Amino acid sequence: MKKSVLKKFNNSLFITKEALRTISKDSEETTTKNIYRWSKSGDLMKLKNGLYISKEEFDLYHNTNGFKALIANRLRSPSYLSTEYVLSKYNILTEATYTVTSVTLKSTRKYENKSGTYTYRSIKDSLFFGYIIEKFLSHSYYIATKEKALFDYLYFKKNTLPNNFSNVNLVEELRLNIEDFSKLEFKNLEKFAKVSNDKKIYKIIKNIITNASNNI
Repeated sequence: MKKSVLKKFNNSLFITKEALRTISKDSEETTTKNIYRWSKSGDLMKLKNGLYISKEEFDLYHNTNGFKALIANRLRSPSYLSTEYVLSKYNILTEATYTVTSVTLKSTRKYENKSGTYTYRSIKDSLFFGYIIEKFLSHSYYIATKEKALFDYLYFKKNTLPNNFSNVNLVEELRLNIEDFSKLEFKNLEKFAKVSNDKKIYKIIKNIITNASNNI
């Protein structure tokens, strides 16, 4: 397989091993060797086993808003961006995060490649909702609404919090900037807590809403 075959993937962003084999009609062994050779030369970048991107496409888009979000959705599916990554986007967390965080129906996983670090937390089917579709070029990816991102963040953090926090202001304790939350977003947050059927997360959400209301 000649390197020129990579040109056939221009504007497609992602390259799979299967697609390379289909186009080149090479054997599994030859395709594997070529991927190794191109990765070593820098012409091809590995995102994970079997998923790659050409150097040209990476250099063109790696600083573009939405690029990492799309990669996150492609690395592990089904998934949607949530928790720290989305909360930082809305300045809800006081500390910046550089890891791209997502929620998935699959097992917990972490990927690291040249584009960044991507982590995935597993959530049950009944809580896999509350995301919207956004676009990067002609490609779609899923990202949580800000209230669902906050719910997911609290849901995964609940076990680090004490069982009795009735006298604790969790808004201050967790240093959350939620002054811009609307009444509808708070109502949605409470709705998510009810859907979870989890007494502790419901108490956490009620604490958040109560203390946020006191500061409005």
